Amino acid sequence: MILSDDDALSLLSSPKNKPQLAEAIAWQERVQFHGLTVRNRLDSRYFETYLKWVFGFLQATDKQAAFRARFPFPVPTTKLLSEVQDGWMKLFDAVNPSLVIQGRDGIDAELIEYLQTSGEVMFWPDEAIAALVESHNDILVVDIKPGDDGLPAPYLTRVNLTAIQSIELRDDGTCEHIAYKTADGRMIVIDDNAYRVYSKAAESDNWTVEVFPHYLGRCPARMLWDERVKDHAVASHSLIDEVLSDLEDYCFWHVAYDLFKLYGAFPIYWTTASTSEAATSAPYQPRNADGTPDAGYPDNCQKPETPAASSWVGPGDVYELPPGTDQIVAPVGIVEPSTDSLTFQDENRDKMYRQLVQYLTGAGGESALMDKAVNEKQATGTFASKENVLRYISRHLSAARQWGVLTIGQLRYGISAVVSVAHSFGTEFYLQTEAEMWDGLASAKQAGAPQTILLEKVERIQAFRLRSGGDATRSQILLDLEPMPEMSLSDAKGLLMMGLTSQQDVAVKAQFNQLIKQCEREFGADIVEIGSALPYSQKIERIKTYLYNNVKTEQPRPTATDSAGRTSSTEPASAV
Repeated sequence: MILSDDDALSLLSSPKNKPQLAEAIAWQERVQFHGLTVRNRLDSRYFETYLKWVFGFLQATDKQAAFRARFPFPVPTTKLLSEVQDGWMKLFDAVNPSLVIQGRDGIDAELIEYLQTSGEVMFWPDEAIAALVESHNDILVVDIKPGDDGLPAPYLTRVNLTAIQSIELRDDGTCEHIAYKTADGRMIVIDDNAYRVYSKAAESDNWTVEVFPHYLGRCPARMLWDERVKDHAVASHSLIDEVLSDLEDYCFWHVAYDLFKLYGAFPIYWTTASTSEAATSAPYQPRNADGTPDAGYPDNCQKPETPAASSWVGPGDVYELPPGTDQIVAPVGIVEPSTDSLTFQDENRDKMYRQLVQYLTGAGGESALMDKAVNEKQATGTFASKENVLRYISRHLSAARQWGVLTIGQLRYGISAVVSVAHSFGTEFYLQTEAEMWDGLASAKQAGAPQTILLEKVERIQAFRLRSGGDATRSQILLDLEPMPEMSLSDAKGLLMMGLTSQQDVAVKAQFNQLIKQCEREFGADIVEIGSALPYSQKIERIKTYLYNNVKTEQPRPTATDSAGRTSSTEPASAV
């Protein structure tokens, strides 16, 4: 959409989709309630709405006051979602990420370097993942400023929904136009042709405008999370939508348990009222919710006449029995809280926590909360495993980053210089420890898995070990040189016994480390440098020839001495 100057200005007073913006903001405030950015109750517009829900079934006024006072900020689910967010960060631990840039010669290296220096690369782990929990409706905007090298310096930023004045979205989540307010009071309007910056002088009602054409032919703004709510002009689904009610339920039981623990720290005391006190006490019988007398109490129970009295006795309260009440115990005592109830509440709270983390990260396999097919069209956001969760997030955020890299590249270098971008954060991820990966390899061997599967597992372990440092080139060379790298030495010997491999192959495998060190000593260079002027395939073949020419396949047995002092050697023995 290309706006005329008059149309752009009119958006400041007559915005598009204002009611829909308000609806999306209200839903996002409910989501944001569970995030780290809401650090106190004054920051949350949803807190009072939440309390109305709680007070619908918690009707004793003193218990309502206690719940409000005990409710913590950040809210109890913040810790839970922080653990979930840590699981989602595995997105950036992919085995197979890719970024392919098509355009003029050398543009890929230039653009990749610029993405690093401009902070775009770190935007995704530093900001995007956190936004999925707290502000999923944010709009990505590629803004622009003058660069130090004479070229434009575009950069990626997020615009919160609360700052947006007007917006129209296409079906794919990109913007037709966007108008939003900056922290310094300016208004920015962006369309398919230009950035317009509106500002007002002090004590003036008139807007002045600066226009900065971008010539992209499309608006450099789009949704961060593009999974749209059906038939809604603005809102997108949050990843935690389906468990919002469960998160709020968890908050309630978390606080209820904390309140119940107070009865252990400050137990209810009971005692017998004195004769003088009895004169000021009125007979009282607790009643049920429908007003009928509670048959579980004797008729002569007394309700203490204090200003803070309630239908429920609270921690530290003293409950008085009138004089003359039959006693079979001492006249003063403590009402002990039920340890069974405390244990149940503690276990139930922990179970709810684990189920929610499992559902949102896929930990433990199938979702514990819902049994749905892992198919976005059938059940949005339903995850069957950790990898399915990460693939689901990768699919949406990869599309957002692909759009961002293309937009940044074209704004900086021109449309003809950057023709296309293909990007994926990955589809396979490092989700196991090294020990777990070795266990998986052992299990695969025991199950008789094909050699291709075993080799793939070996290569995965090798790649995993390189993530924290090391020379990838050297590791790959050694992997290409070692015979049967997917097998242990004992497995290789088993093949030799069956005549399925040669004695030389097994001998090279058995002596592999020594042979590599010998080769490096003889040539005076690291294995990476040896034959570096040759094509890689020839280099590997030359080094293999050296290894096989120098391997020991036989070794002499110890010499024997007869009674006359003569020595003789026995037959040679296998070196493997």
